[in-house]
Amino acid sequence: MEGGRRGTWLAVWVTAAYGVVLCVTMGQHELWRDELQAWMLARDSSGPIDLLRNMEYEASGMLWHLLLMPVTRITDSPAGMQVLHWFIACAAVYVTIRYAPLRPLHKALLPFGYFPLIEYGMMSRSYALGLLGIVVACALLRQRHRRPMTLAVALVLASHTSALACIVAGGLVVALATEQARRGGSGNGKSERGRTTGWASLGVAIAGIGLAVAQTAPPEDVTLSSLQATWEHSWLTSWDREKAEAVLRTIPGVVFLPLDPRMPPVVGWHQVHPQAVYGAGMTILLAVATVAWGPKEGVGRALLLGLGGGLLAFFYVVHYGSMRHHGFLLVALLVAVWAGRAMSGRGEGGRTVGGRVASGLVSLLLAGHVAGAARAVAIEVVHPFSQAGATADYIEAQRLDDLPMLGYPDWSASAVLGHMPPGKRMSYAQGEREGTYVVYDGARIGEGKEGTTGGGSLLRQLGTLAERGGGKALLIMGSGTAVVPRDPRLRALASFPGAIARDESFTLYLYESK
Repeated sequence: MEGGRRGTWLAVWVTAAYGVVLCVTMGQHELWRDELQAWMLARDSSGPIDLLRNMEYEASGMLWHLLLMPVTRITDSPAGMQVLHWFIACAAVYVTIRYAPLRPLHKALLPFGYFPLIEYGMMSRSYALGLLGIVVACALLRQRHRRPMTLAVALVLASHTSALACIVAGGLVVALATEQARRGGSGNGKSERGRTTGWASLGVAIAGIGLAVAQTAPPEDVTLSSLQATWEHSWLTSWDREKAEAVLRTIPGVVFLPLDPRMPPVVGWHQVHPQAVYGAGMTILLAVATVAWGPKEGVGRALLLGLGGGLLAFFYVVHYGSMRHHGFLLVALLVAVWAGRAMSGRGEGGRTVGGRVASGLVSLLLAGHVAGAARAVAIEVVHPFSQAGATADYIEAQRLDDLPMLGYPDWSASAVLGHMPPGKRMSYAQGEREGTYVVYDGARIGEGKEGTTGGGSLLRQLGTLAERGGGKALLIMGSGTAVVPRDPRLRALASFPGAIARDESFTLYLYESK
């Protein structure tokens, strides 16, 4: 493994600084629907089998949810999820700083960039857990012939966090299998025991990743969460030039000063059109830095092409995603450099003039990522990421929590419920059913344009709920829905605007049938 005592102390101090910054950042962050969906799934499942059944439409690995289950039994507060995520994110940073074959300056900058601090740090999702499994696997690559089963387990665990981590883990398995085949199945090509153990560990990895793929594959009637795409989801297998261009634009959009499109734009910087600021010159800079600083070994270059191509294909065919998904392109670059150097026995490199120039360019890019993270934190301080918590607090303060509640759209209204005590349930207008977490199945498709639910349906459902609520019911509306019916029985109570996640600004309405 990389580094000695100096590397250990660097990892300790950088991780400690990261932990402090992350703790402060988490304190400024309001939990939103994606985080709370996982929390409610873990909280309201009776056990692992029930959780597996409830996650049928999640298209996500269940390892994060399994870790959350004991936390939900210890505390009712979703803050417990943030504590767990803090430890996972810090562990991923420590392993990376301690063992990655990077220059000290790059190690010092990397954790404070947009993705490690914001998408995989501040936001409590499964991606940090997948990243931890991936970097642990990379750290074990130099001991792959002595500890092949440990390496296989790390890859399997990573694959059970998200489809993106599954792609990266699968690419590493292919690289390891190729090496095994070329060397006769063992580290020195002579040991029959080493050959058997090597192939057995690869078999475990392949079987585990296969199970992850099977578990994350959703049923055919799965629906997407956005209001503009609530119809049935299907893979894009035909040619779409605009979609292909959008996918390719994720590369410079992720690498150069990544900016979450949910955040207010600054001087035209935007994820979808990064070339408006950076232009072709910055793309050339990326190419030069990647070629000069990136993997020199055949396995590293193959991994970079394979993982990058696999992720881009996923964005095109399966799910375009958002910044948190696109950030795995940088994870792929880190893995390609790390694995290439580990499997070839090379060090960090960069001793030549060209290597120093490339290292300087990478330092500039990482500094840009730190600037992007600082901007995101500054905006979080000023604007709430979600108004779900404030809405839930108002409902409880006004003693409205005993009324039956109707939420629309379900994906944003569910965040309000996630901030309420266990046992509280909500009726979701899409699918006309009561529950806690959202089930993204075909029953959610409404009768209106693009699967929306009409105002008449909302009034009918409110009337039904009011019958068991003493003539009253509460309507929780996410912003941008534009289907609020005009009816004398419906009265606006309070509005909670200004959320960074724009559809998590809310308006509360009281329905009185009498």
